[in-house]
Amino acid sequence: MEWLYGDSSELENDLIDTDEEAADLAAEREQALEAELYLDDHPEEKEEETADNGEAEQVTVRREMLKTAIGRLENAARTQKDFENVVASWDKLDQNEARRLRNHEVSRGDVPLEFDKVMDGIIIPFSYMEPRWTQIMSGYFLEVIHDCPFELDELVSDPALIKMLRDLKDDYKEIFYLHFIRQLSCVEVGRIRVQTDRNIRKTRAVILRKLRKQLQKVLSDRQQAGYGLTFRQRKFLAQMEKCAIDADNHG
Repeated sequence: MEWLYGDSSELENDLIDTDEEAADLAAEREQALEAELYLDDHPEEKEEETADNGEAEQVTVRREMLKTAIGRLENAARTQKDFENVVASWDKLDQNEARRLRNHEVSRGDVPLEFDKVMDGIIIPFSYMEPRWTQIMSGYFLEVIHDCPFELDELVSDPALIKMLRDLKDDYKEIFYLHFIRQLSCVEVGRIRVQTDRNIRKTRAVILRKLRKQLQKVLSDRQQAGYGLTFRQRKFLAQMEKCAIDADNHG
């Protein structure tokens, strides 16, 4: 086991003069490493370790020396087989380390941590992490209380938007709620309302055109009156004017 110690590196460098000698030295290292790993896998074949601190330190030093030995084998590897042996040695060392850690866990052994795990929280249920419950626990009740197609106007604070949503037909309100609030597809909305998805898309286009025209008039009046508009509102007006110009040109 002298090749495990750092002071023998110069001697090893002197020995490696030919490829054959390098191969012999690598084989010798591999045999010694396999012996070390075998003893590490079969602790019952070792001498019983005492609880003395000096003995524990020797075990720690021996493990570090073993890692150093594998590192030297890795540096001396030249062929694919050599690298495969090095990878196998590191894997075996990692498995031994994991086994030692498992043995130190109290009343665990090989039982996974997820064994008998409760799927739902005992103190705080997982459903409380949903946005709806987060809003309730934060004190925002309006979106939950008025979570209804026919009370959409209660979810906004702008007087113009309140009037626009309140004046919609009940069918329009339901389609607007399911598609834009609940984020359901036209096919899903049509299945709920017993209509075709094509009919839902046509109705959606009518709703958007109606609301956009009303909103354009409201924002234009505010702009002419000197009220400040947000960036999104100004961009909306510009897009609506552009669409109107394009429609006139095509007409």
